[in-house]
Amino acid sequence: MDHVLRQLGLIQDGKLTVAAVLLFGRNPQRLLTQALARCARFKGTTEVHFLDMKVIQGNIIEQVEEVMVFVKRNVRMAAEIKELRREEKWEYPLGGLREAVVNTICHRDYASSANVQIRIFDDRLEVWNPGDLPEGMTVEDLRRQHESKPRNKLIANAFFLINTGGRCFLH
Repeated sequence: MDHVLRQLGLIQDGKLTVAAVLLFGRNPQRLLTQALARCARFKGTTEVHFLDMKVIQGNIIEQVEEVMVFVKRNVRMAAEIKELRREEKWEYPLGGLREAVVNTICHRDYASSANVQIRIFDDRLEVWNPGDLPEGMTVEDLRRQHESKPRNKLIANAFFLINTGGRCFLH
């Protein structure tokens, strides 16, 4: 395992990097208490009445999976029988949601005391992380082809290699 961690740049000067602890640690929150995801399902369109809430801890790979479990539990899914097969259609495309969650956890500012937040309302789903866009990048840039500028390069590389969800993103 040390060999793999060294190849990924997750061991430097004989010590695990913060990225290694976040990716593979048993309890990264001992080192970075803010490295967690807060998920909430609200009734209506405001943050007044909670229907469900979960604070997700553990390493950031596990967090992605747990956030997706929470989201699936709290969004609608329709099913249709087509030619002897059941087809499920989620309120939001799960592949796109997974990509948003991975990017949110991967590219957050871990120096910030804020947490990743996933908020589900009757009319929308919000995925939020602490941190600014990379220098020189605008929200409009995100809506079209753009250069990848990962904030946490070691984490981004690990997620790329893991190929979370069967899709390549982050690079």
